[in-house]
Amino acid sequence: MATVAIRRRKLYEDVADHLDKKVYWLGPERDNSIYRGLDPVLAPLDQADYIVCTGLFDDETESAEDYRGMMLLARKRNLKLICANPDMQVIRGGVRVLCAGSLALRYQELGGDVRSLGKPDPAIYQPVLQSLGVSVGRVLAVGDALHTDIAGAAGVDVAACWVLSGIHGEALVDGSGRYDVARAEVLASEACVAPIATIPRFAW
Repeated sequence: MATVAIRRRKLYEDVADHLDKKVYWLGPERDNSIYRGLDPVLAPLDQADYIVCTGLFDDETESAEDYRGMMLLARKRNLKLICANPDMQVIRGGVRVLCAGSLALRYQELGGDVRSLGKPDPAIYQPVLQSLGVSVGRVLAVGDALHTDIAGAAGVDVAACWVLSGIHGEALVDGSGRYDVARAEVLASEACVAPIATIPRFAW
């Protein structure tokens, strides 16, 4: 996917000064493609020079609190944490699961040094827009998260369609089980974004 390739390149740019050092990789095995071509020197946390976080090891059973001890050790060692996915949470198979952004936020709250790569950073969007070869006026971003998907699109002047059934869904359903569009407008305004449209759900 283009977003993975871009995030990989941005990851490379951010850790270039550390490539001869040891990295503690915090994330599930399925995310190993982000390291393709980088050849990192992986190490345990107590031996690492920095951390790259792509998510929880097991986002179906763990919480951010399960990582408190690890983060306290990392903070004591003054390790920099590079978050390769700023999303706080996603809905997967109808289940809400935490993402790397939730761990990065917890580490930052403990005083840790965090650098995030991904939405809503404009740097993630520019290579994609250039590769499309069309004006931004012909591009529509579709996403469910106001603070990443919708805010990211706004940051590069791309119109956005907000999927209401995503991470904000519980706050938007009214007593009849339908999505309250007026409430959606309030939440969008509070997040300082203005999607041009909303849809209840999105499927390929």
